[in-house]
Formats: sequence, structure tokens, C-alpha cells
Amino acid sequence: ATHGTHHRYEPWEALVVTAEHDYDLFCQLGDMTYNDGAETLPEYRAKWQQALKTTGYRALLPRAGSYYVWDDHEFINDSKLYGLPPAQLEAGLDAFFEAVPAERLPDDQLWTSYRWGKTAEFFLLDCRLERQPDTRKSDDPIYISKKQIAWLKQALQQSPCHFKVLLNSVPITKMPPIWLKQSDRWQGYAKQREELLDHLTQNKVSNVWFLTGDFHAGMVSRVESKGPRSQYWEIMAGPGGNGPQPLWLMVQLNPGSINEVAPADQFDHFSGDFAATLITFDPQKDAVRIRFIDAKNKKTIYDQWLSQS
Repeated sequence: ATHGTHHRYEPWEALVVTAEHDYDLFCQLGDMTYNDGAETLPEYRAKWQQALKTTGYRALLPRAGSYYVWDDHEFINDSKLYGLPPAQLEAGLDAFFEAVPAERLPDDQLWTSYRWGKTAEFFLLDCRLERQPDTRKSDDPIYISKKQIAWLKQALQQSPCHFKVLLNSVPITKMPPIWLKQSDRWQGYAKQREELLDHLTQNKVSNVWFLTGDFHAGMVSRVESKGPRSQYWEIMAGPGGNGPQPLWLMVQLNPGSINEVAPADQFDHFSGDFAATLITFDPQKDAVRIRFIDAKNKKTIYDQWLSQS
């Protein structure tokens, strides 16, 4: 899995390192290409062609099938997305579905799920285009549509699979206060976040794992540091090729600040270095192996088996 491959960091060595390993599935968690500045379909196509021609994706994509969720930069930077002219949004959508093997469902719905036997079900979420920022401070904030969250809750509860894996482009983890911009993640739409997490704990939906991106970092964190939600882990893959993450720079300059940025009682890993991310879901062990491999020297910087039990 990876997220955030900006053109200025081509050819994305983290993807080349990933391609040196065997895997059954590649998950792209958003910001696969930074299309800022594109407005027309030919301009969006040109950005996608640039990304897909790079050494990184040419090495990685032929090795296995893949799942894709979008974030904002497939269209434009987040602050401008919600005022985008309809014609430009349509051009961005057309280019996305031309460029990647994602299923284009009615009304351009992205969210769906795919099962791998009874081992794992992968839930692809749209955590960007259904968002309604003007509702955030209301009594009914919409981070994902009501239709999507109703489907998700029911599908998670009814899934026969051992692992339920949610691809959400922006993290659901309750980040420490030093992480700003709550408005741009689940945490800023608290009521809907509570609705989903309460559903998981109250209905004892086990082995739900979140995969995420957006923050230009690699992380392994508990969704919350304590309480029943602390059983759920979120894995921020990569980063594949964007940064630097400001809080990672702060930690490098002042190692003692790690307790403020990624406290040990919640975070098992935090790094802003470009890395390949390899994840193994093993139902017999009832555990998940997570590996981060440095893109420059190919050394393993994190390798742990984690479980919810």
C-alpha cells in the first residue's frame, strides 16, 4: 500500500522497493497523482500519463491487482475542491476512471467492497467527494454520505470475513492536539466518526483494520489511546513520495517531542521517511504483520505482528 506520490519526487523509489517483494494486492490510498493546475480532460490525462509512466508505478502496478480510493489531489487541493466547477470535476472523474482499473458505479460512486474468500473483505471508501464542509459544525455533519455510512455499517456487521479492511484516504485516528486541521479528517466530523466507531464496538465487529494516507507520513496507531476503541489499529501507508511532514521534521530536530506528536501509548510507529509498506493478513495467527522498508537503503525500519485480541 502507499499514498501521496507527488511529481516533484519522481521516480518514487518506495514503489520500486515495493515491487521487489511478492504481494497479492496493491492498495493506493489517495493522492496518486497531484493534478493541481489541471482543468480540462486533456490536462488531467497528461498528469495521469506522467504518473503512470514513472519508474515507480511501471515497476509496481504489473505485479498484482490493485484497489484505488481518491483523495483531493486527483482533482485539486482540498481547500478548492468544494467550489470546483461541475465541468472540471467531471473531467477529473473521467480521467481517474480512464487511468486506473476502478469500477465506475452509477452516479460515480466509488465506495464498494471486495472479498478474498473468508480471509479479508476490503471496503473502499469515498472520504472526500461526498463530504459537506458547510455541515461540519452543525448537528448533522456529513463526512461521508448517509447512504455510504449506512451501507458500511451493515456490510461490516454482515461480513463473513476474518479481517475487515477499510481504505479511507484520511485517517480516523484521534490525533493528539498538535495535529492541526481537524476539519480535514474524520475527527472534525465528530458525530459521524462516533456513529461508525460506536457501531463497531456495540456490535462487537472484530478485526476491523483501517488503511489510510494523506498526512505524508507512515504510521501505525490505535484509533484511540484507551477504551474499547483502542483495539482498532490504523495503518498509514508510505509515504510513497511526498513531504516533508512538518511534525516529522520537528521530531528529528527535537527527539523529545515524539511524546507530543505520537505518544507511545497510542502510536507504535511514526516516520516521515519514504517507505515501502507491506501488510500481511493471517487469519490462522489472527494477526497482521506490518513492515515499513526505507526507500533509500532498503533497510527495515518497522516490522511487527499486531492483533486486536
